[in-house]
Amino acid sequence: MSVEGGDEIQRECHAYIRQHGVLTTGEVMSSEPGRLPFKKIIHAVGPRWRSKAYEADHVRDLETCIENCLDKMIDLGLTSIAIPPISTGIYGFPLELAVETIVKTVSRLDKEMDLPGKIVFIDNKTDSLQFFQQELRALTHSVKIPSQPRKTTKRPGKSIYIRVF
Repeated sequence: MSVEGGDEIQRECHAYIRQHGVLTTGEVMSSEPGRLPFKKIIHAVGPRWRSKAYEADHVRDLETCIENCLDKMIDLGLTSIAIPPISTGIYGFPLELAVETIVKTVSRLDKEMDLPGKIVFIDNKTDSLQFFQQELRALTHSVKIPSQPRKTTKRPGKSIYIRVF
């Protein structure tokens, strides 16, 4: 997994795969956080972008992935989750479309389920965070999100946060 988290995360993931098989698109599993300062890590398999011709399928798969992450959060009794722009790295999902899909899915589920705690949209890339900011502003025109790094801004009256590193 990551040097910061320690080898125990990778061992736990390998053990899960041996017992349950490889996760497919949209599926999630959780592990202990190793040395990371979290209660759990939710591992999610987002869709691999094939082409614009499959865009509707890819969007549905990403929505399912986000739904499963939030379901797992609730099942584990967690009160917060950090969601990066899933599938936008080596899986090639267009960043702007992924962020739009993630924010709209979280917003819809928050209305349907009244999600507990907070949801943090994270990434270490400024362009990703700018897209998250744009999507949140589009949903709530009154949101004030700072352009300064290292801030956390709450969307008024809702459980969705954006954390800017």
